[in-house]
Amino acid sequence: MKRAATLALAALVLASAVTVGAGSAAAAGAAFISVDVEATPDPAPPGSEVTVSTTVESMHDDGQPYKLQRVELQETRNGSDDAVDSENPSQFVQGGDSVTVNLTEEFDQTGEFDRYVHLRFVSSTGDVVEMVRPVTVSIGQSHPATSLSAGQASATGKTDLSLTVANGLPKEVRGVTVELASDDVTLLEERHVVSSLQPGNEAVVDVPVRNVSTGTKTVEAELTYLTADGESRSVTQTLSATVEDQGQPAEIDVTGKHVTQEGDQVVVRGSASNVGSTNASSVKVAVQGGDRVAPAQNQASFFVGEVAASDYSSFEVHGRLTEETNETVTIPLQLSYTVDGDQVTRTIDVEYTPRTTPDQSTQRNSGLLVPALGGLVVVAVVGGLGWRRFR
Repeated sequence: MKRAATLALAALVLASAVTVGAGSAAAAGAAFISVDVEATPDPAPPGSEVTVSTTVESMHDDGQPYKLQRVELQETRNGSDDAVDSENPSQFVQGGDSVTVNLTEEFDQTGEFDRYVHLRFVSSTGDVVEMVRPVTVSIGQSHPATSLSAGQASATGKTDLSLTVANGLPKEVRGVTVELASDDVTLLEERHVVSSLQPGNEAVVDVPVRNVSTGTKTVEAELTYLTADGESRSVTQTLSATVEDQGQPAEIDVTGKHVTQEGDQVVVRGSASNVGSTNASSVKVAVQGGDRVAPAQNQASFFVGEVAASDYSSFEVHGRLTEETNETVTIPLQLSYTVDGDQVTRTIDVEYTPRTTPDQSTQRNSGLLVPALGGLVVVAVVGGLGWRRFR
């Protein structure tokens, strides 16, 4: 904030100025001295250094020259504390000349702080004039603040960054645009817009990124916006976020397999188990064609849906044998599911040995064997009786 005054000597005394040894000559010489005090930046962000600029100017050419001997920045008006900062210009102010002295102080907390500039003048005749000028320092956000956080990186190097834009200013900002750039990650969307932000409000924008590895990633954010007064402002901020490994991605396997045969159909029952640490969605199990095996006309596939990490869900699918066999056949099961937006397809082989089916020709030959044996027995009996009778 800026304070300016054109000071007559009497006004200086009324405004807590202390005059030591100042006679009528001193009053005439210091009758027109202008003192401007300004703190910049206004407001200043926390942790920054504020400059308090004090400009002393003689308003008339014929005024008595005064030397600006010392300027101090203090926390109190009465000057009882040690100076925060001080300078000894030892420069005369006369004939329209001006002297500017810059004093600095660092502020870590937000808020408004009162400071006082103490000035000491000495005339060419040794008269001393001291005065105090107040100044208010405002510490707060000078721009809307941006911050960045990261999710866990998938095995394929994908994640989303969360960009937060917060308006800590006392008035609304409009047309907030953030342009992002980074050498650490691949940004799928570099430009993000928030139409307006009321004081104290924030907006969160998802930023999809690719080619991400674990560790701290840096992103440059150029923020452009309009103030409530229509002034266009911009600032570039360096943001960082730490990406963590999400662990093993979702992977679907078949567990608890059990195969039964119903005629020429084979029924596979089991569980679609997620052995990963993330969720899998749109999980589907389907019988595929293979050697002596084909999908059945009905229930050849089963839609499981979502399977959470370390969880499972049961399924049942049907295939059919394309020819009679007693040999072990392989039933291909295709597993398809989605992980982190990527489609995954893999095939699991399930082996099954069909149950033994007696050969029909063997059954017919076995049926003829019994009557033949019976005939032999009859012949043998009749022959035996004849032999005994002959004897």
